[in-house]
Amino acid sequence: MAARDQTMAAGRKRKPPQLRVLQGNAGKRPIEHGPKVEIAAPKCPVWLPKEAKAEWKFITAELERYGLVSKLDRAALSVYCTSVALLEMAERKLKEPGGHVDETPNGLLQQSVWMQIRNKAVDQIMKTAPEFGLTPAARSRVDVKAPEQTDFFDQL
Repeated sequence: MAARDQTMAAGRKRKPPQLRVLQGNAGKRPIEHGPKVEIAAPKCPVWLPKEAKAEWKFITAELERYGLVSKLDRAALSVYCTSVALLEMAERKLKEPGGHVDETPNGLLQQSVWMQIRNKAVDQIMKTAPEFGLTPAARSRVDVKAPEQTDFFDQL
């Protein structure tokens, strides 16, 4: 039998220590806290398209509000926001007449390239979204404290 490939990970993905603290430690091993990172939204990359920048502005504000983002998350957030922008663009193209079907030079009908782009964007979103607690299942595993509400009269 050949030796196991070292690039393959065995078992489940390791949870970040912050997530283990929020969920509680059911195991006997102490929680290794790893490096402490500052909770702050990273700067939006200038190369993102306009639609991706809109998603960036929205999602980073919410993630920062709940303490789920750091400046180190820039690349993963870029992938997520770019995929959301691609999904938005593909959905617009698919709404056009005949948007779901393309005709080949031989006259055969095939799935539109926009449908393929849409499906790939959805896959990418579903891969990156749980990393930030952006799916219902991911949120169910995280016990995040709601941001403190300020009373209007306290501000006067």
